[in-house]
Amino acid sequence: MISVVYVDDDPYLAMRVSRLCERCGRVRVHPLSSPEEAIAWTEHHPVDVIVSEYTLPGMNGIELLKILRDRGVTAPFIIFTGLEDNEVAYRSELAGVSGYLIKNDNIMRQVSALVDLIVLTQTNANAPENQEGDPGTRHD
Repeated sequence: MISVVYVDDDPYLAMRVSRLCERCGRVRVHPLSSPEEAIAWTEHHPVDVIVSEYTLPGMNGIELLKILRDRGVTAPFIIFTGLEDNEVAYRSELAGVSGYLIKNDNIMRQVSALVDLIVLTQTNANAPENQEGDPGTRHD
């Protein structure tokens, strides 16, 4: 089971998306409603993947990612947002976001795509060529 943190400032949506994701059977989702909760959670719990809305109170998803990376959290980070902005998507990619998915009105269909993206990013993160100290990895 993949352990996921889902950060969204809309608590109802966070809970709904989390429950729908868990129905797929491959993930355990911990819904959180602020970046501060996500930072605190990752200090005390192992997390396989982080999913975050881009627009959050006090900071955006990219800023949250940077704080988590500075604190040693290496879990893949996915932006799941209603904001359709190519500039934000581009900046997310530059910041090291593992995936970017735009929310729409069909949340049921979106959840399936989100779970697939979570599984894919977690699988890629655990691939042997991405493991620190792997003999096949070049460190130039």
